Amino acid sequence: MTDVRSPLSLPPERRQSTRSRCLLACTLAFGEGAFSVPGRVKDRTPVGLRVQIDTPMLLPNRLFVGIHQEGRPREAEVMWRRGDLVGLRYLGDVDIDGISDLSVKVLRRILDLART
Repeated sequence: MTDVRSPLSLPPERRQSTRSRCLLACTLAFGEGAFSVPGRVKDRTPVGLRVQIDTPMLLPNRLFVGIHQEGRPREAEVMWRRGDLVGLRYLGDVDIDGISDLSVKVLRRILDLART
């Protein structure tokens, strides 16, 4: 039997968890604290985010992300990029005191300033 789909049909959903739309301020940090990029979380799942960054730019495969309203940095992996949109998968929470990467310390300062 032939699989006939409407030209308007969407591809099957591959996510294992549901995505919720939101609009939250965030900051991406990388390069041992040399770079921080403001952005907006457009939607999220328990395992990742879709982020719109203000300036499309090259990003490393791994970086740190902090959602301003949450106030905690997390390590993330870039899964895909399309123009100013970036798909991030969480790799885990960050122990701020136990990590030597300056990106986390810069991000922590940005998050602290955003919450005041």
